[in-house]
Amino acid sequence: DEDEHRFVLGPAPYLLSLRAGHSPVGVVRHSDLVELAERTGASAVLAVRVGDASVYVDWAGTDDPFNYLTVRQLRTPLPETAVGRVLLAHLPDRDRHEIVAEELGDDPRAAVALLTELERIRERGHLLGDSGPMLRGITAVAAPVREEGSVVAAVALAGAHGDVTHRLQEFAGVLTEAVAQWSERSLAPRE
Repeated sequence: DEDEHRFVLGPAPYLLSLRAGHSPVGVVRHSDLVELAERTGASAVLAVRVGDASVYVDWAGTDDPFNYLTVRQLRTPLPETAVGRVLLAHLPDRDRHEIVAEELGDDPRAAVALLTELERIRERGHLLGDSGPMLRGITAVAAPVREEGSVVAAVALAGAHGDVTHRLQEFAGVLTEAVAQWSERSLAPRE
């Protein structure tokens, strides 16, 4: 990936590493997702960005239909899921505008609405609401995961609209606390 004329390894090598049994996001453990799912009764999912798509790399507390969708739709355009929109919100302006134009260039109103939503996500620090077109009827709270200050992934707590909508503020507090703790792991001295 190129960021302001500086090149770094992108998430694709992490996905290859995942296939070899290594986690693509060092600060989030599978047990963290299990704990979130058990604490809230919601599904906990973790995704990274690969190009203009989000890719689910781990999940816990999901039911069979959700598992099917995450396995079948591992790679989803960023605007189409809650975790994808969180990842999109934290891209540099140029990259964010390019992806929005590519996805919604024929519909300027939808593009402006999405850019406005992305700005709210950055200001609020998380997304609350509809998961998106891939998972219709699913409501989510999604937040960025940071390692050493950089957004490397997004995590969401999600469930059926009728089951979780009244708990979104609670989920936001739980998720915000969790991602702050995970971020501290990346800053802790290595033994």
